[in-house]
Amino acid sequence: MRIAIMGSGATGSFYGAKLIRAGYDVTFIARGAHLQALQAEGLKVIGQEEFHLPRVSATSDPSAVGPVDVIIFAVKAYDTDAAAQAIRPMVGPGTMVLPIQNGVDSSDRIGAAVGMDHMVGGLCRISVDIPAPGTVRLNSPFKEIVFGELSGEPSARTTAFDTVLERAGIPHKLTNEIKVEIWKKYVFITAMAGITGATRSALGPIRECPETFELYRKLAAEVVAVGRAEGVNLPVALADELYEQAKGLGAGLKASLLVDLEKGRRLEVETLQGTVCRLGRKLGAATPVMDVIYALLKMHQPK
Repeated sequence: MRIAIMGSGATGSFYGAKLIRAGYDVTFIARGAHLQALQAEGLKVIGQEEFHLPRVSATSDPSAVGPVDVIIFAVKAYDTDAAAQAIRPMVGPGTMVLPIQNGVDSSDRIGAAVGMDHMVGGLCRISVDIPAPGTVRLNSPFKEIVFGELSGEPSARTTAFDTVLERAGIPHKLTNEIKVEIWKKYVFITAMAGITGATRSALGPIRECPETFELYRKLAAEVVAVGRAEGVNLPVALADELYEQAKGLGAGLKASLLVDLEKGRRLEVETLQGTVCRLGRKLGAATPVMDVIYALLKMHQPK
């Protein structure tokens, strides 16, 4: 099986490294200093796992790769449309495209460029970063991929990739309710990114102020309401469940949006908070707290 990783930042590089280590033919589509390091020195994984791949296949040009069996699509959400056009030379008749980004509309946006018949739904739960070009650090034990056909029906291609992930030692879940799973993650990440980003604080100090911590619950509840208005079968009690869960998370937890904000990078605010606000207006689901958070974060989007 030939696999391409479109968007070989920390997340894509980690999963690609695991697949290579299991013997699969993987090509990284990367850029900048990280690409140069991959080509010159290979890829090193540190942190919760440690190993080194002295030689990997990496390029900035998808057209140099040709058609592959699976494309793991891991670019930042704001690069989705351009990257979807760029992968077209790698999409053959039987290519499966698996997005593992933040957001709820990745499959539709990519499918508009390559054809919806190539798309499945997916997400990942992982904490990784790139401390230096060519090195990926796994910061926590969780590293799961969840995926499935958008139709909810089983298929030969998802079953085959389930076996690939098993052999690679990547925790995973093949589900017939991928849209619900995507929205569940979306509720969590949009609310957590909203509260940590707007306060510029890790979770610990937020929990110590009951009024601020309550905003996290309200943000999650608004996203749940929008998802249910969209027709997604989200549990009504999901916001309360996430609030209780957050009491046990690490005090130093920061959403990736806050990390990007601190480093002056572009933010996924439109994909996260912005989409909730726009969908809410369209569907008649009120989002008063998210509207404020969105406005506070948007002013920090680099020009």
